[in-house]
Amino acid sequence: MKRCRHGGETLKRARRLRAEGSFAAALDDYLAVLADHPADTTVCRRPILMETAWLAYALGCSELAGVCASAAYQEAVLGRAEAPALLLMALVDAGKGERERSEQRLGEARARARWSPALRRRIRLGAVVVGVLASADGEALRGRGRRDRALARLAYACALDIRDHPDEAAEHFARARAEFERLRPVRRLRRRGRPGARRYRDALAELGWAGAVAGQGRSAPDAQLAAATLAARGATERAMRLNPDLPPAERRNPSLFLYADDTLVKRWSDLIGGDPDRSWLTPADAETLVSRLIDVYGRLRATDPDHFTPGDRLTARTLALYGDRMGYPGLALEASRAELRIARSEAGTGDELGWEQVAWVLRRQAVCLRDAGVADGRIPLLVEAAELYRQNTTTESGRNTVRRLGDEIVSLHLAGGDWASATAATVASQRRLAAMSGDDPLPGIAAALGMLHAKSLNNAPPGVAHGLATERTEVLRILTGRDPATFAGEYGEHLLTLMHSRPDVTGPVREASTLARGLGNAVLRLRVTREAARRMLTDRPDEALAILDEAIAAGPLPKGAAAEEAEAHRLRADCLRLLGREAEQVNALRREAEVKLRYAGSTFPHQRLLTIEDVLWKAGRIDAALALVDKAVDAVSDGSDAAGMLRLRRTERAAELLRDAEALEELAVVAERYPLLAARCQAAYGLVHWRAQRRDDAIAALDESLRLFDGQHYARQMRGVFRRMLGDSRAAFDDLTMAARVGPCRWTTRAALSETHLLLGDGEAAVREGHLAADLAPGQAATHAAYGLALLATGDRREALDELDAAMALRRTFAPLSLPRLLVARGDPEAASREIREAMETDPAPYLVWETAIDLRQLAAALPETADGCATMLQVLALAGKPPETGNATG
Repeated sequence: MKRCRHGGETLKRARRLRAEGSFAAALDDYLAVLADHPADTTVCRRPILMETAWLAYALGCSELAGVCASAAYQEAVLGRAEAPALLLMALVDAGKGERERSEQRLGEARARARWSPALRRRIRLGAVVVGVLASADGEALRGRGRRDRALARLAYACALDIRDHPDEAAEHFARARAEFERLRPVRRLRRRGRPGARRYRDALAELGWAGAVAGQGRSAPDAQLAAATLAARGATERAMRLNPDLPPAERRNPSLFLYADDTLVKRWSDLIGGDPDRSWLTPADAETLVSRLIDVYGRLRATDPDHFTPGDRLTARTLALYGDRMGYPGLALEASRAELRIARSEAGTGDELGWEQVAWVLRRQAVCLRDAGVADGRIPLLVEAAELYRQNTTTESGRNTVRRLGDEIVSLHLAGGDWASATAATVASQRRLAAMSGDDPLPGIAAALGMLHAKSLNNAPPGVAHGLATERTEVLRILTGRDPATFAGEYGEHLLTLMHSRPDVTGPVREASTLARGLGNAVLRLRVTREAARRMLTDRPDEALAILDEAIAAGPLPKGAAAEEAEAHRLRADCLRLLGREAEQVNALRREAEVKLRYAGSTFPHQRLLTIEDVLWKAGRIDAALALVDKAVDAVSDGSDAAGMLRLRRTERAAELLRDAEALEELAVVAERYPLLAARCQAAYGLVHWRAQRRDDAIAALDESLRLFDGQHYARQMRGVFRRMLGDSRAAFDDLTMAARVGPCRWTTRAALSETHLLLGDGEAAVREGHLAADLAPGQAATHAAYGLALLATGDRREALDELDAAMALRRTFAPLSLPRLLVARGDPEAASREIREAMETDPAPYLVWETAIDLRQLAAALPETADGCATMLQVLALAGKPPETGNATG
C-alpha cells in the first residue's frame, strides 16, 4: 500500500475503516480524500482510486467503481498496474450489457498480466463473471485461493441471476455459500452471531457470505445474521431486501457513495415505498445530504474534470428523481435546485448540457416543487422549458410537449384564481406552437380562448367570462376579415354563445345581425339572425321582424333544418304579436305549424302544435284550428302519447261546437286506445255533458275522473266551477282549494276561488285570490274581473272600477256574454243591455245563456247593490232569446 502525504488523517481513517469492514464509511472517506487530492500526483493517487473502485464494486455501486477504475487506468504507468483497472472496467461494462467492450478490456488485462500469476488467476476468475454477464460461455472456476474462488462463485451466481437463469443461480449461490463457510472468518462470524472482522480480507469474506445467503432468499438459514452483516458493511439496500424488519439502528446509512448510482437508489426507493420510517436516512441526514453531496462531488469534479465532471449534477439528479419516492419531497426539491444551479453554471462550457436535457432539469424542478407543496416558482420553470422547445425543435413530439406545458401553466394560473395571467399564458402557448409549425397563431388562439371561456362560465368571478369572450371576438373578427369562408361560421357560433351568455349586451346583437347577411351556411345564418332578433324582441320588435324576414327569404334551408325554420316563424309570431298585427301573427303560427308537422318520431312537437291550435281557435280561425289537429293526428304515430293528446283536443273542440255525438264517439276511442288518458277522458266527458246541459252526468264523469287520478288539477278545478254554478259554494270551495294546491300558479283557479270566496261572504280572501290571479295573468280579462268584483265587495270602489275597466279593455279574451255583469257592477245597465242583445244575435249556445243567468244571480247575491240591475239583465236576456232556466244558484 503506497504512502500518501496528501490524504493525511482522512486517508488513514478510510483505510482503518476498510480494514474493520465499515465499507460504507470508508468509501465516504476515500471520496473525501480524492476530492482534495491533486490530480497530477499519480503515483500515490492511483492506489487510492483502485481501493475506492473495489470498495464501490463490493457494495454494488458500479457507476462509481467504473469511474474510479477508469481514472486509475489512465494514471497507471506499468502494464501490471493497468491490469486490475482493466479487469474492474470489464466487470462494470459487462454488468451494463456492453459485451464487446468488456471482452476487449478483459483481453487487454490478460495481455498486461502475463508476467504475474496472481493477476492471471484474478483475471481468469473475473472472466467467468464477464462471460455470463456478456451472454458468453464462462470458463470453469479454477484458482488456488479459496476466498477468490468463493467470491468468483458468488459473482458468477449473481451474473446468472441478472441473466434470468434462476435455477442455475440458486445452485451456484448454494455452492458459493458452502465455499465461504469453509473460510475461517465466516466460521467465526457464524459462531459469534455478529460481524466482527478486523481485516479487510476477512470483512470481504463476511460480506461475500452474506451476499450468498441473500441470493438464497429470506427463507435461507442464517438470513437474519446475513442481513445484519450486509448492513454493518454498508450494503443496506441488500440487507433490507433480505430482512425488511431490520432494526433502525442497523439500517441507517447516510453514505454518499450510493447516490452515484441511480439504479441502486431506484431499487431502494421501490423497496421502502415512500415510507421514511423504513429508509436508511434520518430526517436530519436528509436535510444535510444534498449539501454534502454537492460539496464532495463538486470538488471531485474540480480536481479531475475528465472523470468526475458529471458527478455532482448526476447525483443531484438521482435525488431529484427518487427523493420523493423515498418519502423525502423536501430532499428531492433541494436536489433539483442544486441540479439546476449546476446545469446553469455549465452553460457556455464544454460540459454544457443539451437544450432538451436542460428542459428536463427545469421540468423536474417544477415537479419537485409540486410534490413538496410549494406553490410559487413552478410557472417560470415551465415557461423557460417551453421556450427551449420552441427555439430548438419543430417536431410533432416537441409541439405536443409545448402544448402540455402550456396547459399546465394555464392550470396553475387558474388554480391561483389569476384569470388574466391564464389568458396571457394561453395566448403565449398558442404563439409558441404556431412559431414551431410556421402557422398563423390566431386560429389556435381563438380555439384556446374558447375553451378557457367555457371554463370561466362556471368558475370565474363576474366579468372574467365577458373579458375572455371580448378578446376572442376580436381575434375571430380579424380572422373573418382575412378569410370569411373559413372563419365566418365559427365567428357566428361565437356570437351566438355570446348572446346567450350576456343577453343584456347589445354589441354582439348588432354585430351578429350584420354578420348573418354574409354567412354562406343558411342554417347558421338563420340561427344567428334568430338569436339577434330574440335580443331585439322586447325593445325593437320591428327591427327583429325585418331581419327575420330577410333571413327566411335569403335562401332555402336543408331538410334537416326544420327546427331552425320553425323557431324562426315562432319568433316572427312573437314580433307580430307585440306589434299588434294579429292576423299576420296567426299566419306566422300557421307557417310554424306546417313546418313542425314534418317532424318525425319522438321529436314530434305535439305540445307546441296544441298551443298553436289554441291561438288559432281563440283568434276565430276555427277551420284552421280543426284542420291543424286533423293533420297532426294523421302525422303522428297512432298509439303514442302525442296521438292521444291530439285526439283528446279534437274531442274538446267538437264539444265546444256542440257536436256531442262526435265528441262522445271520439272520447270512447281515445279511452279505449290510451288507458293512461282515461282520467283525462272522463274529465272531457264531464265537459261534453255540461255543455249539453246534462249537469248530473257532468258531475258524475268528473267524480270518476278524480277517482282514477285524484291528484289532477283539470278535473278538480272544473268540478269546483260547476259546483259553484250549481249553488254548492262550500263544495266548490273545497275543490278549488285542492286544485290550487296542485296548481298554485294557475290563474283560472285563483280567479274561480276569488268568486267563490265572494259568494261565501269572505271579501278579504276574495281580494287576496283576485289580486294573485291578476298578477299571474295580467293579460286576461277574467282575472281583472274577479279582482274588481272582490274590491267592490270590500268597499274599495275606485280601485275596483280601474280593474273592471282593465277587464273590459281585454274583452277579446272574454266569452261574449261575460261582459254584461261587469257593466252592471259599474252601474251602466243600458250598456249591459246592448251587450246582451248583440251577443244573443250570434245565437250563443244554450249552456252559455244559462251560465250568464247564473253569473247575474250570483252577482246580485254577492253585491246586493247590483240586484236591481241584475234583475233587469235577466229580463233582457229572457226577451232576447230563450228564457234561462231558474233555480237556486246563489250558494
